[in-house]
Amino acid sequence: MPQESAQVHTEAPPTNRVRRVLGTFNLRRASATPALLTLRMLPSVSLPLTCAAVANIVFLAILPSAFIVATGHLVGAVPRAIGTGAHGAATPVLYQWLVITVALYGFQQLVLPIVAVATAVLGQRLDHRIAQRIMFLVSRPTTITHIEDPATLDAVRDASGLTTGHSAGDALVNAIQLWGMRLSALASAALIAQFHWWLAIILIAVPVAQMRYWRELGKSTAATMFNQGQHLRKSAYVRDLALTPRGGAEIRVFGLSRHLVDRCHRVWDAAMTPVWREWRQGEKQLAAMEALLFAGTLGTLLLVALSARTGSITLTAASVYIVAALRVSNIGAVGDHDYTIQAGFAGVPKLYELETALSDRAAAPGLKPPDLHQSIRFDQVTFAYPGRTEPVFDGFDFELRVGQSTAIVGANGSGKTTIVKLLARLCEPDAGRIMVDGVDITTYDASAWQQRVAVVFQTYLRLPLTLRENIAPGGNPDADALGQVAARAGLTDFVSRLPMGWDTPMDRQQTGGVDASGGEWQKIALARALYAARGGGVLVLDEPTAALDVRSEARFYSDFLALTAGLTTVVISHRFATVRQARRIVVLEAGMVVEDGSHDELIARDGHYALMYRLQAEAFTRGGEDMTNQSQEDSTTHG
Repeated sequence: MPQESAQVHTEAPPTNRVRRVLGTFNLRRASATPALLTLRMLPSVSLPLTCAAVANIVFLAILPSAFIVATGHLVGAVPRAIGTGAHGAATPVLYQWLVITVALYGFQQLVLPIVAVATAVLGQRLDHRIAQRIMFLVSRPTTITHIEDPATLDAVRDASGLTTGHSAGDALVNAIQLWGMRLSALASAALIAQFHWWLAIILIAVPVAQMRYWRELGKSTAATMFNQGQHLRKSAYVRDLALTPRGGAEIRVFGLSRHLVDRCHRVWDAAMTPVWREWRQGEKQLAAMEALLFAGTLGTLLLVALSARTGSITLTAASVYIVAALRVSNIGAVGDHDYTIQAGFAGVPKLYELETALSDRAAAPGLKPPDLHQSIRFDQVTFAYPGRTEPVFDGFDFELRVGQSTAIVGANGSGKTTIVKLLARLCEPDAGRIMVDGVDITTYDASAWQQRVAVVFQTYLRLPLTLRENIAPGGNPDADALGQVAARAGLTDFVSRLPMGWDTPMDRQQTGGVDASGGEWQKIALARALYAARGGGVLVLDEPTAALDVRSEARFYSDFLALTAGLTTVVISHRFATVRQARRIVVLEAGMVVEDGSHDELIARDGHYALMYRLQAEAFTRGGEDMTNQSQEDSTTHG
């Protein structure tokens, strides 16, 4: 048994900055309100910008009321200045209030835009940090079952603000504006209280009721949209399919454009109908509150005008009370602000729920896996995919020998790709064990083990990054090693033709970018796997050539086996003829190993492999003859 090595963590040690970012999102107090959860994040996002946001609220609350008072005094000083003449005692007072009014106006015009921009930047940074946290949470589990779970996908959309269409950053910016406006309205109510205290209470009561009702309606609407998250995600998928190059050719060839537009509209309309129903139900209540608010404001204005006419209050006081009465209604202002706030902040608890749900999926730290020496053995492994009653494997036994090329063949659904997922610990067995040189694989750290398994999947990754980053993503690659794996994968000529060499973006939609052919992308994927397997481990090809014809696939596998001689390699295929050069061939059927041996041994055994090999060979021969006959017929017809 190999000696156990030092314990490692499941994830790379974060930098100080990343540690601060992740520490921001300690959302363990689920009982806190969404707004409070958001506020707790802000100092770690940016303390200076948070201070600017607080200043924004203070300025929005104080400056308008101060401007109202100064304007009222300025208006009240005008008649007195006119009465005493240009050199009278009242004229300096007029100039004094004029200077104060202009200064307050200038301060508002200069400072408020600055703190407003700072607040907007804070909202953007908050959204970026939340997106960063979601990426960390979703990528942290070493398995992939959670990203295939619709509940996880819905939670990601909810936490990102995609379901409601409003992010936490949007909500923060709107909340600061609304809170400033409402505090300013309270200050205006305090001015009205100097006229009649009971009048201030009346003017506040209706807007406060209106505010509470609007807030509850916003919460209810956001909850309804979360319940429709799966349908909204489906609508977004159809929309993106029509807008991206992914399916552009087939959409046009088959005339699917109108169908996709109609489908997107139907799904979205069905998802939003309950939301609109809630809005319609609140229209009457909101209309009634608006009518009461209008009546209260109109009554206040009439009372102020009557008091000014009878001389009960001065012109200065009348000017202040009139403007203040009009601003008190902003306490319960009905508009997009409230809904944006409720919908945006509602996603923050979803981030907490996502964190809680995915924390159980994070693998416990384990030991660093040693170098492979003997074998990797599946011991009575049972595994079924979530949602499926029939297991793929039930008591499955299989041994992979180190330093040997092994081909696994079988019909679709026989369990070939599942072996790869279990081997790479992308899925964990429901029962049984996978033993590495006699040690249970769960003893070793999952992330560290995955670095020992390099896989080229059928739908291999095509990163819209440079060629260098496609082969060696996530770090500063060793230039010599990069050149060696490129040469082994047959990419040397391709690299020499690129306009910027290794730094050429592999995406035609980027400036100076290019796209590669299917064969060249295969070589890039192989080079990436070879680069990852430099330190030893297992190199796997999981049917990456399924779209190729038999001869091209045979040529690819021949090159692959030559390039990887001496490595522990696994070739997955359902085509028997193309893997005959592998030292060992394993035949799967219904999740069981039915045959095991070299090509010659399996042909001599005249069993399942030999039968399927002959059938595929005959099909290929017949196909070649049919093509030859068709070519001759075409030549005769057109000759």
